[in-house]
Amino acid sequence: MSEENSNENLTITTDTSQDPQQRISSFVVPPPTAPINIPGSSPNSSIHHHHSSGPLPPWVAGASPAKFFTIDEIIKVNSTLEKMLLAHEIAIDPEFSLEKLPKDPLEEHVKKCMHNAFWEKLREDFVSEPPIYEHAFTLIIDLKEMILGLLTESQVNVRQLVESGLDPALIKQQIQNNAFDLKTLLTFVMDVLSKLCAPARDEAMEKLKQETDIISAFRGIFEFVEMMKLDMANFTVSKNRSTIEIYAAEYEREQFLKVLEVDPQGNTALKNYLHKILADYFTSNPQIQSQTELSNTQVKELIAQFYMFLFDSPPSIPEFPETLKMDELRIRALSEKYLQLILVISTIFVSGNIIGREICETKNFKNLLKKDLIILLNDVSESNLAERLDNVTLQVIKLSKEICGDDKWSNVQEDALKKQINDLKNSENTIRKLARDRIYSFIHSVIISAGANSIKLPPGLSVISQEVCALTARFLHLTSHNWRAFGIYYGELFENDFKESLMSSS
Repeated sequence: MSEENSNENLTITTDTSQDPQQRISSFVVPPPTAPINIPGSSPNSSIHHHHSSGPLPPWVAGASPAKFFTIDEIIKVNSTLEKMLLAHEIAIDPEFSLEKLPKDPLEEHVKKCMHNAFWEKLREDFVSEPPIYEHAFTLIIDLKEMILGLLTESQVNVRQLVESGLDPALIKQQIQNNAFDLKTLLTFVMDVLSKLCAPARDEAMEKLKQETDIISAFRGIFEFVEMMKLDMANFTVSKNRSTIEIYAAEYEREQFLKVLEVDPQGNTALKNYLHKILADYFTSNPQIQSQTELSNTQVKELIAQFYMFLFDSPPSIPEFPETLKMDELRIRALSEKYLQLILVISTIFVSGNIIGREICETKNFKNLLKKDLIILLNDVSESNLAERLDNVTLQVIKLSKEICGDDKWSNVQEDALKKQINDLKNSENTIRKLARDRIYSFIHSVIISAGANSIKLPPGLSVISQEVCALTARFLHLTSHNWRAFGIYYGELFENDFKESLMSSS
């Protein structure tokens, strides 16, 4: 059966557990989705720098009155945003670990310099005559508390071992009597840690045990305990991921509203985007002007269009809405894959039409070509589109000649192929628009249904069905979480904007 005549229904599976917010609002909120690995992105920014010899006009620089912030307000907003980022990353990234959190390079450099200075001072204390153990004693007490903090309530024997082996009174007595042996104490600590650490840390522990420099070993033990604390925290996050996902959305919304209390203009970009979506909806559905309020179905459609607008047009978006700023790179990365699939299926449409139905359907031409195109267009963007399509043209011609043979391939076909693939550079090209519309409609249908229903794959997309479904599932994961967090808030903004539009038009 030909691909165009297939009737393929695809299901994007999601968790159907009820979100707490569904019980407190009439706006529809999608259920949580199963965790899906979200790819990173190389940010391809499209920032344009405008140069002017004179001062900027008010419409560029902004004519609104200045907003003043106190230091306390700035610190409060920064702390709130950091908490939002942490909750968001845990909920969105199924492979989240605390090591992935962004770090300030300057802060890390200062921290490293301070640590180096501290350990060098400790080294000087040890080589002095007589040795000074004041700082070492304090470190040992801290180390004891850190190790005890790693233990569970059931590890009674290990706790007793640590308490007796790192007894402050005993260590102080040894120091006073010149009987203190730091090397023996550190060996004891490493033996205890080797029994507590994860198997993945065994190699690092063995390397630490071979360290002959006493100060380096002492410092290495502290760094090793810090790694164990990270392992413990990551395990706790992984174990409680489902619970965290349920409440992370609610927590993000609460933190965002706290930011707006300090800075009421902190949702300006969001309001601008939602206003544009509503204005476009007014244009295409003028009958809604007779309504007094938006229906739940209409709000649901508007929110879905808001997500699809960001997904479909990111290169032209100078600033992401504040509620999706943390996912900007992810959405831009997915949008690059979206463009890739549009060009892949467009090229297959063009090539299949020129090469002929018989060869196209009997010699696995589409699948062979798809594999080549996925590789050639892997990092495609609007900026390198022309170059990538030139490479695509060469590969399509090569494959077509191999499959058709010299007797069924002509220069006329080759010239037509070159021209039609070159025309795909234009986003308004008929074939490219057809491919885009079909992929767009499928993703939109899945987003608006929150993956709860089986969605029919549009004609012609069967050859890239796996790639389209993978892309859709990843985007659905992002939008579902964001919808749970801010769907009610979006609905309120749409409703307020709708009523203001009706008042201004009356």
